[in-house]
Amino acid sequence: FLHVPHEVRMERLMARERARYGREIEPGGAMHAAHLEFLAWAQAYETPGFPGRSLARHRAWLAGLSCPVVEIAGTPSLDESVARVMAAPVSAMCDSSAQRERNS
Repeated sequence: FLHVPHEVRMERLMARERARYGREIEPGGAMHAAHLEFLAWAQAYETPGFPGRSLARHRAWLAGLSCPVVEIAGTPSLDESVARVMAAPVSAMCDSSAQRERNS
């Protein structure tokens, strides 16, 4: 579970939106209004009680999983993130090949 600071998350979303839609999200663009609505929605992700997809809902869902969850908070480098995932305990409950065998 990757959780970055709010400002970083919003910067990444804006960069992704610009790369995908370019001028369409700028004032006067065909997608400008939808873009502003999306940003308002995305801003509320960490707001307690937010009814949509939110940090609280994601944490509740993660807490109900039967397998370990690796949380990477902040903005570590890719190498640091990979090292944390590789160092995490492995559970057969999360092994997709084990689940395929059980479901066969």
